Amino acid sequence: MSSPLSALLFGAALFIIIGAIGLIRGFKLKERAYKIYSIVPILLSIWLILLYYRQIILSMGFLLAAGIIALVNRSKPLEATSREVTTAHNEADLSKPLRISDIFTWGGWFKIIKKWGTRKALLLFILFNLCVVELVPIALLIFNIGNIFFVGFFTSILTTSAIIWSIPIFNQQIVRTIEIDNANCRSDSHKDTS
Repeated sequence: MSSPLSALLFGAALFIIIGAIGLIRGFKLKERAYKIYSIVPILLSIWLILLYYRQIILSMGFLLAAGIIALVNRSKPLEATSREVTTAHNEADLSKPLRISDIFTWGGWFKIIKKWGTRKALLLFILFNLCVVELVPIALLIFNIGNIFFVGFFTSILTTSAIIWSIPIFNQQIVRTIEIDNANCRSDSHKDTS
């Protein structure tokens, strides 16, 4: 499976997995934004499959549809995630001990911040995201998809992207939620004293 075209099928499989995760989260959390946005990776997987079969013109239609849906709904998943993080912050039991599974939940990141502070939690968040994205190049090597230079180039792009995007996501979702909560607590205490 070392042909360059097999990378298209591998990418299509990844997009299907991402779309399925989005759909599951959408139904589990009853968030319409996640359900709609999960259509984008599914359309991208169809695009890659059509490219594999050299249906260039038809594939461009799916790419265009994915781009339109992504642009029209670009802020809705962020708003849904923000609501999810706020709910997780309000429901997080910070008195419970840390568990490994906490790194997979938003509420767990609030526990990590309480225990180790914001800077160490940010470093752990970046490390966690790096570990997740590095699974893709490892899978490419295991399934012998692409040559070593392609995998190395792809790995460097994924690593750089994970580092660049982890910081604003952490600040936007976690730190901002804590700051808003602290501001609300201060305003409530000012109301109580007056």
